[in-house]
Amino acid sequence: MSDIEKFETVATIANENGIHLEPATLLVRVGNKYKSKIQMEAKGKVVDVKSALMVISLGLVKGTEVKIIAEGSDAAEAANKFKELLEMPDLTERIYVPENHRAPGDKRYSKFIEGYSINVFEGE
Repeated sequence: MSDIEKFETVATIANENGIHLEPATLLVRVGNKYKSKIQMEAKGKVVDVKSALMVISLGLVKGTEVKIIAEGSDAAEAANKFKELLEMPDLTERIYVPENHRAPGDKRYSKFIEGYSINVFEGE
């Protein structure tokens, strides 16, 4: 069997605020962990997910269907991870605030996504 494989899957954007700079940056960080070439296709355009500006250029809003195309030795794993992230309804609510920069009583806690420490606001 060849070391190069191609894998495709489809995800629907679940974030209320779509994919803007913060979640696009997280997607790039995750994408850079994989050896495979990873692309997203939406609205007739195909972009490399290892570029936040290219991801943002797709104009992904809640409900947009996105095809994830990965090609390489870890293609299936990469494509499935992107599907999981794109279908997270709270991805845009995940923000990083270092503990020493939080106001007293701030109810954020650390959560790890793919090895990145991200603080999540618990809500009211």
